[in-house]
Amino acid sequence: MAEENVGTRDADEQVAGTDTPPNRRRTLVWAAVAVAVVLVMAALVYAEYGGSNSPSANTAGSGEVAEGSSAGETGTAVAPDAGRPTEPAAGGSQLTTITQPPEATLAMIEPTQLAADARYDIVFSPFGFGPPQSGRPSLVVRVTEATAANESAQAMDFTGRNVLAEVSSGEDAITLGGTYSAVLTFRDQAGLLIPQIGEIEELE
Repeated sequence: MAEENVGTRDADEQVAGTDTPPNRRRTLVWAAVAVAVVLVMAALVYAEYGGSNSPSANTAGSGEVAEGSSAGETGTAVAPDAGRPTEPAAGGSQLTTITQPPEATLAMIEPTQLAADARYDIVFSPFGFGPPQSGRPSLVVRVTEATAANESAQAMDFTGRNVLAEVSSGEDAITLGGTYSAVLTFRDQAGLLIPQIGEIEELE
């Protein structure tokens, strides 16, 4: 009888051994939860990336956008990246959508740094299209010349800056690389100034 009991106990232990121990089950559950969290975070980062680089340079979105300041001004700036354009589109080439804004692209300004009525006469060359802004097309441009057109504009110099600017209402966005003149103004959006360009004309 003793031997039978031992055999039965051994058989029971073998059957029990086929089940996952409680500690292991808990480990597997937490591992599954961790994987789910990672997948959700990855999805959120992708969505944020697409939104920021669709650029609102808050993007100009975006989790990768950081504030940059120089000479008392504040705007959005992004770190260098191999996928970012470093030079504007070649003259006459078809513009494409910029999925990653070039380095130090300015997309918005705090109104404490610049008055909303600031106005500049600029010369610029486009990198390409940015994301739509308030239903309007936008352009990522390099401002090669900026002349203050009123007293408010004296507070900042946009010469040499990369800017994400929406195209002013009533105007069509340009489609080719090259050199253009325009007027740079700003509109208030949620307490920040958004660059706008209008009166665009191609320069020879």
